[in-house]
Amino acid sequence: FVQFLTAALFSLIAFFSFDGSFAAFKSASGTLSLLYLGLLSTCLCYLMQTAAQRYVASGPAALILSMEAFFGAVLSIMLGYDPASPRLIFGGALILISVTLPELVVILRKPQKTKTTEPQEE
Repeated sequence: FVQFLTAALFSLIAFFSFDGSFAAFKSASGTLSLLYLGLLSTCLCYLMQTAAQRYVASGPAALILSMEAFFGAVLSIMLGYDPASPRLIFGGALILISVTLPELVVILRKPQKTKTTEPQEE
């Protein structure tokens, strides 16, 4: 509920900040686009994400969700919308490092199980 409320609130703020015109609702294509964005891209995706997070530990789930921007940039390059500039590659590397480093720290900090030997009686 909080995700939907937050998405709706920020969407309304962006709508009134940048456009504020209801002209998109006057055409069928505009209305269909808004319904697609609202129902499929927001509602369905949030529902699937929330349902799937029940089955994944919090660390890997955060790692997967943090990779959204990275994979969006990779897909944009693959589809030819953006060039693979040094700035984009550097930003992608920073994202990869920043989302994997905390997971590596957690893995490295886990205590190692050691064999304990029982005292021998003499």
